[in-house]
Amino acid sequence: MKPKRWLRKKVTFTFANGAAGAGLIQSEALSLEGEILHIHQRNGANTNAQTAQLTLEDQDDFQMWDGTAKAENANYDHEFGVTIRRILSGKNTLKCTISGDPGASGYTVTAVIYFVGRDG
Repeated sequence: MKPKRWLRKKVTFTFANGAAGAGLIQSEALSLEGEILHIHQRNGANTNAQTAQLTLEDQDDFQMWDGTAKAENANYDHEFGVTIRRILSGKNTLKCTISGDPGASGYTVTAVIYFVGRDG
């Protein structure tokens, strides 16, 4: 068994020009076990100034955290553990939803998850 330790996991979502419908949502399976401490969200610039929203779902597709829509071309910090703990079971999904077509530049949203636990 792997020991618990402080870990960092980086997930990058890249949306192309013309994204619409289901193409406005991307997800990444997280095989992480432990407690989330912090998520740093980096929203790149995009031609059409679209927002990006991160959400975290459990293995039953229930939303356990909603980061709300955040403006483009900025960084955001989401803190956990102060009032409500978020525990990763090893079968969670991080989802990124953008508000519309990002335009010619496309759109890159990066989430860096800091947690204490096990990876994989």
